[in-house]
Amino acid sequence: MENPPDESPAMRSRLSFLRTRSLSFLLSTNLPAVIFLLVLYFVSSLKGRSFSDLAEDPVAISRSRAIEAAKPELGLRPWEGIVSNLGNLLWCSSATLCLFTALSLRRSGCDRTLANCLLALGLLTVVLLVDDFFLLHDHTFPLRFGIRQKWLLLCYGAMALSILTGFWRTILKSRFSLLGAALFFFAVSLYVDRSFPKTTNFSHFAEDGSKFLGIANWFAYLASTSFQGIRALPTASPPRA
Repeated sequence: MENPPDESPAMRSRLSFLRTRSLSFLLSTNLPAVIFLLVLYFVSSLKGRSFSDLAEDPVAISRSRAIEAAKPELGLRPWEGIVSNLGNLLWCSSATLCLFTALSLRRSGCDRTLANCLLALGLLTVVLLVDDFFLLHDHTFPLRFGIRQKWLLLCYGAMALSILTGFWRTILKSRFSLLGAALFFFAVSLYVDRSFPKTTNFSHFAEDGSKFLGIANWFAYLASTSFQGIRALPTASPPRA
C-alpha cells in the first residue's frame, strides 16, 4: 500500500491560512459575546439586581414577579405582545438583509449607488429597531431624559426624507409601491396615536395594526430590493475542465 504523498508547500500554506481564519472567526464571534455578558453581570452586581432580570425572557420575569407578589394573574402570558415581537423580528430581518447585501455590493464593486442606498436604509432600520425594542420615543427618552416624543419622531422623519431625496432615482427603479405603502401605514399609526385617546379596543387595533402593516411592507420592500442587489452580484465562473 502506497503512502500518501507529502503535502506541498502551497497546501500547507493554505491549511495554515484556514486555521488562522477559523481562529479569528471564533474570537470575533465569542469575544464580544463574552464581554457583553461580563459587562451585564458586573452592572447587575453593582446595582444589586439579579442577573436573571437582564438575561431571562420578559414573560418569565413578569410571571416570577407576579408569583412573588401573590398575584399570578398579573404576569404576562407568552402570547401577549405577539404583534410587537413579530414587528421586531421583521425589523431585524430587514436590517440584516439590507446590510448584508449592501456590504456584498460594496465589496464586489458593482452598483455602488444601490449599495449606498441599502446601507442607508439598513442603518435607518437598525435605529427604528432599537427605538421599538427599547421603547425609546415612547418611554425611555421622554421619562428618563425629558426629550419629547415629537423631536425623536421628527429626527426619524428627517433621516427617512434625506434617504428618499438622496436616492430617489434608485428607489424609482425598485418596487417603490411597497415603500409607499409602508410610509402610509406608519403615517396612519402616528395620526391615530396623536389624535385619538387609547380608551377603546379599536383605537389600539388601528394604531398597532397600522404600525405592523407598515413594518411588514417595509420588510417586503427591503427584501425585494436586497434580492435585486444580490442578482447584480457577479457570479463565479465555472472551473475549466
